[in-house]
Amino acid sequence: MILPTITRALNDAPSNEIDATIDFLLPIIADAMGAEWAHVAAVRPTIGSVLLTHRWSNAIEVDRNPSILPSWIERLESGAPHRAQDSRWPFPGAAMTVDVPLLMGGSLVGALGVASTAAHPEWDGAAIAVLEIIGDCIAATLGRREESDARSQMERQLEEIIRHSPDPLI
Repeated sequence: MILPTITRALNDAPSNEIDATIDFLLPIIADAMGAEWAHVAAVRPTIGSVLLTHRWSNAIEVDRNPSILPSWIERLESGAPHRAQDSRWPFPGAAMTVDVPLLMGGSLVGALGVASTAAHPEWDGAAIAVLEIIGDCIAATLGRREESDARSQMERQLEEIIRHSPDPLI
């Protein structure tokens, strides 16, 4: 079972190695799902924008102008997985795609998805549940990095204030 391996890798990843860990895990996730494509996308629902922050593919190029995105984002915002057949997302000729939302504090921040040129009728129920667990772990890991980055920024700002203060501080 790949689930314990993936969750352990994400939980153990130091903040500065999270991106590399996600990149390392995407082909493992794709292989376990029988997919030729896996991605993590950042979603900005307010402007309808999607950025593929991490992707792995077996020599497949992304569709740069997918028309499915508005309904895709709407579905993920509801907290539900998005499953589609014969879609152009994430690439032309995708016979089957599944995306699960990445939520932080109840808000959609991204998606974890897999896609294949072959139909996968088994990509429902248990397979989507496993993908959702992995997505929750990725969201938690990205949230941990966000918190760490914010804490580091506050520490740098405090150091600057102290360093440039004309009065001695204790």
